[in-house]
Amino acid sequence: MMSSVNIKASRLKFCKVDSVNLRIAEENEAMRSFPLRTIKVLVVIGDAKDGLDVLLNCAEKGIPVQFIHENGRFGCRLQMLDDRRSLLADWLPHVDANRTWLGAYKTWHYEVTTRVILRSWARLERWQDLGKIRDQIGRDILKSKNLEITLFEELLAWLDSLLKIDLLAVLEVRGVQAGSEAAQRLLQDLLPPYSVWLACTWLKDQRPLLPGHNTAEQAIALYGRLIPKLKENMSLELKELVSIFEKMV
Repeated sequence: MMSSVNIKASRLKFCKVDSVNLRIAEENEAMRSFPLRTIKVLVVIGDAKDGLDVLLNCAEKGIPVQFIHENGRFGCRLQMLDDRRSLLADWLPHVDANRTWLGAYKTWHYEVTTRVILRSWARLERWQDLGKIRDQIGRDILKSKNLEITLFEELLAWLDSLLKIDLLAVLEVRGVQAGSEAAQRLLQDLLPPYSVWLACTWLKDQRPLLPGHNTAEQAIALYGRLIPKLKENMSLELKELVSIFEKMV
C-alpha cells in the first residue's frame, strides 16, 4: 500500500537510501525503514539542512519530495519529469479554446463543487460564496474549539497543505504532473470546495487535539481522521472528467 512518509527536518539524525529502502532516524526515535516502492510522497517538515542528497536521490527514483514550512505553508516540490501523457494533461490546457469542451468542463466543475459542498452540509447560495463559507466556518471553529488564533491559523494552513498533497497524488495517478498547466487548473478548481469540506468536517469533529504534540503532528493526526475517503472521492471525480473527455474525442 502506498503511503506518505513524514520527515521532521529539525530532528533528523540519519537519512540514507539504497536501491530498495529509505532509512530514517530522528532524535529519540528508533531507525525507520521504508521500501521505496511503497512511498507515495516524502513530506519534509521544516528547513532541511541534512540529507538533501538522499532527497534528490529519492526524487530521481520517481518519489516526489514535498517541503512544508513549520507553520504549515506549502513549499517547493522536487520531482522528476515524466514523459507519459494522459487525456487530462493533453486536453485541459486547451479547454478554454473550444466552446464545447469548456461547457462540458464547467458543467463537471459545477456538479463536483455542488456534491462536495452537499457532503460538507455547508450552504452554498452563490457560486462565488466558497471563500465566504470557508471564512465563516473558520470563525465557528475558532469559537467552538477555543483555540488561540495563531494555532488555529497554522493548523488550517497545515490542513490545506496536506489536502494539496493528496490532490496532487491523485492527479499524478491520472497522468497529470505537479506543476503542469493541467495540474494548476485542477488545483485552482478543486481545492476551494474540498477545503470547505475539510473545514466543515473539522467543525463537526468532537475529539480534542492531541496533548503534548507540536502543530505539525496535531495537523497530520487531525487530517488523517477527518477525511479518510478523500482521495477515493477525488479519484472518482477525475475519472468522471476523463470519461466526459473520452466521449468527446
